[in-house]
Amino acid sequence: MSTHNIEGLEEYLRNLKSVRKRYHAKALRAVSKAALFVLREAQKLTPVDLGNLRASGFVVVTGLGPSHTKFEFKDDPSRDSHANMSSKVASSTKETMEVALGLANANTKGVAAYIAFGAYYALFVHEETSMHHTVGQAKFLETVIKTRRNEIMKIYTDEMRKLF
Repeated sequence: MSTHNIEGLEEYLRNLKSVRKRYHAKALRAVSKAALFVLREAQKLTPVDLGNLRASGFVVVTGLGPSHTKFEFKDDPSRDSHANMSSKVASSTKETMEVALGLANANTKGVAAYIAFGAYYALFVHEETSMHHTVGQAKFLETVIKTRRNEIMKIYTDEMRKLF
């Protein structure tokens, strides 16, 4: 059995690995940017009494993807939740309401962003549509994702296009 060295193969493989890392990093930035847009827009629609609910919004970005990420809540370590979709409220507990915004595929290794509101009453305010709010509205997070979907995807794709 003979072995052949292909000239430039090692360099080619190094370059390929480098491109893959850059692509993954770019996907993290793109999803982060899109998720922060969603958070900002949702905060504009969040009902305000004293401002705590609006201020409790946050984004967590992961490169492991929804199927590999779990959040543990301090007051109940046995309660884990994870999101596995990209366009609706994924999971809720008494502690937080979260939604996953992600493009989980082989190229991005399951990059995902979780947009959440940490106030203990976030889920109630979000879901209770019969309440009247002087400022803001129910379904503040869901509304942004449903009505601004094209803008969210444009932010992501525009950022990804900067790679090449």
